[in-house]
Amino acid sequence: MIICPNCKSQCTPDHNFCPVCGAKMPQAASQTQQQGTYYTGAQQAGYSYPQATYQPPAPKKKSNVWLIVVIAVVAVICIVSTILLISYIRKIKGKSTDLLQTATAIHSALETDIHGQENIWQTEEALLTTINDPARTATAFAQEIESAQTQAVRTQEALEAQTQATQTQEAYYIEQTASAQAAQEQSVLALLPEDVRPLVENATKVDAPTYLEEVYIHDKWLETVWVAGDIKNFVLTVTFDNPIDVRVNDYWEMGILFRSKAANDQLRLFVEVPKYWELSYVGGSGGYWSTVRSWTATINALDLSEGGSNTITLISKGHKGSFYINGVFISDLDLSSRANYGDISLWIEYNTMARNNEKTIFRDIHLWDLD
Repeated sequence: MIICPNCKSQCTPDHNFCPVCGAKMPQAASQTQQQGTYYTGAQQAGYSYPQATYQPPAPKKKSNVWLIVVIAVVAVICIVSTILLISYIRKIKGKSTDLLQTATAIHSALETDIHGQENIWQTEEALLTTINDPARTATAFAQEIESAQTQAVRTQEALEAQTQATQTQEAYYIEQTASAQAAQEQSVLALLPEDVRPLVENATKVDAPTYLEEVYIHDKWLETVWVAGDIKNFVLTVTFDNPIDVRVNDYWEMGILFRSKAANDQLRLFVEVPKYWELSYVGGSGGYWSTVRSWTATINALDLSEGGSNTITLISKGHKGSFYINGVFISDLDLSSRANYGDISLWIEYNTMARNNEKTIFRDIHLWDLD
């Protein structure tokens, strides 16, 4: 329903004029305006229409940009002036401090000069007094000579005593060092079999690590530790500690790689506890493996006890070699299959997954170059 704007009567939307008072309905007026025609009948009949209200646009606000710029410029000028003033004050203070220090130094120099002049005057007075008394001068001069001679003798004696003490101390130190080195050499030689010791008397001791560790990984690869490189003829001794908690039917390998040029290109000597050892040549295409010599029998020289250890001594010289276990001769070796120089490495291998990540120890490693 539509409300008549004149009499407030309710009308249907299809009425263009109020059926009560005859006033034109709002939708009819809007349609007439859209079509570009104006109806003046209602105005002639004395009808009134609501007047449209016009709102003027809001005035623009006054901009404060210039005021902000001016304030910023003034602030910057104040800050720069403050910084320059502080710097100037510091310079003045620094110059004042330098002047004070210079004045103090000049004063100290003057005092020193005054005291020095006084000492010179006193010395001159003493000399004049001595010159005026010839007898006293001769006596004092003789006493001074005697005193100086006595002091010189004492100084010489002290120097000689100090020199003798220093020499004695150095000699003692040299003697102790030599004794310690000799004892160490004897302890190292004690690791070698007696018939091997003459080989190393004139040999060069190689600077190699004497203690190494490795973590065992149960896989198809050998976990090795490097000892030395580019050596062919040598004497090597190394001690392998037994694993912890030796089990029934437990076995492990103690091995030495030597004359090695690559991962699978070397001679391998290993002892498999408790009754097997082997010398093999590994090399060629695809890591060709050739057993040079092997032995299967109980090795009585082995120490199989828990917490025990085994020392292997290997001699490599030209085409021949030999090895020992715990000082006991085991066998001669044919090294002719690989006569070149190469690296030396050590390894321990176990037969059980239970020892995975177990630490292995190589100690008392000593190497002599026979070339």
